Amino acid sequence: MIIKSSDPDLESIARRLISGEIDLQPQFQRQEVWPTAKKQKLIDTILRDWAVPPVHIISSPSGEEVLDGQQRLSAIRDFYQDQICVSGKIQPRSDRIEQLDGLRYSQLPFEVKKAVDRYTLRVHSVRNPSPLEASELFYRLNQPTALTPGEQRNALYGERRQQMKNLVAVMENRGISSNFIGFSNSRLAYDDVVARCLVVLTDNSLREKISESRISDEFRKSAPFSDDLIGNVESAINGIAGAVKVYPIKMNKASLFSFITFFARSQIFDPRQIQSICLTVSRETDYKELLPVGRFYRRVFIDRSSSRVTDVLSVLLRDFALARIAFEGYGQAAIRQSKDLNNLSAIIEREPNPEDLISDEWLAVALMNSDWGTWT
Repeated sequence: MIIKSSDPDLESIARRLISGEIDLQPQFQRQEVWPTAKKQKLIDTILRDWAVPPVHIISSPSGEEVLDGQQRLSAIRDFYQDQICVSGKIQPRSDRIEQLDGLRYSQLPFEVKKAVDRYTLRVHSVRNPSPLEASELFYRLNQPTALTPGEQRNALYGERRQQMKNLVAVMENRGISSNFIGFSNSRLAYDDVVARCLVVLTDNSLREKISESRISDEFRKSAPFSDDLIGNVESAINGIAGAVKVYPIKMNKASLFSFITFFARSQIFDPRQIQSICLTVSRETDYKELLPVGRFYRRVFIDRSSSRVTDVLSVLLRDFALARIAFEGYGQAAIRQSKDLNNLSAIIEREPNPEDLISDEWLAVALMNSDWGTWT
């Protein structure tokens, strides 16, 4: 098998695709699956003159077949055939591309069309492969490691990303690791948790789903997170680090997110208080030592940290469970937000008798009918 590389311009590639000279549907290829939005992102990449990953084409006397790059080439073909238009709304926003919003290839201004036509794409031409070589190369090219949300967000350069990285460094420098909380920063798990905390604390709300697009949009902003916000999150992390150093507390991403968010917004930074609250909802705690109220909210927190962890209701239930346990142990001093205290008092009035605290359905209804999870 011989592989030779070239850099043909886009116009010549499109011509070969439209004429059928390059076969986009050989038997080993999947169907065309990219939605319009993803095709538009590829065209946006070309308009910005950014690099597009190379494609592999098998060349033989009988013709050419796409080995890798089918979806990219299909998008290019569709654009040249006016089947998709330019989107001017793709981040990061560009004044130049916004002016092209809605235009199809045939409608592009002359200079823009010329630049698109002259854009070069690296093509690896595979010649004389044996069937085994071709199938093995296809397999290797199509076995990428899926990126975690934290790894994807790691590419969003800017001051907000650096602030998040600094907070993760605080966690690691203070010794937070799998030895103390049950999971490590493998594949940037801590980065993902801290990023989610920063987003909800910036928005002052837990009542909106923390989607990947919401997080990415927040981290694309040029202005840094406020010093007060960063300071509160860092203090919460330091408090958690001090607590788990004394008594390791097994967590997962959902519970760590709730701990950091609650302690940061409530400004509970004393490691002893943090340790007491965390241990109350920890699986390692002997629940028989707890009063009925503590046992109930411990169960709520553990259940909602184990399943349906990203549902808005689960996030609210975990947050309220921490507030209720903090209030039980430290009184009003643990609830800094007057709005939280008012909501907490109203919901406590609706609590069943301790011996009847079994199902969390009443609590779910009470939380959804209140404005718990928003603050100023």
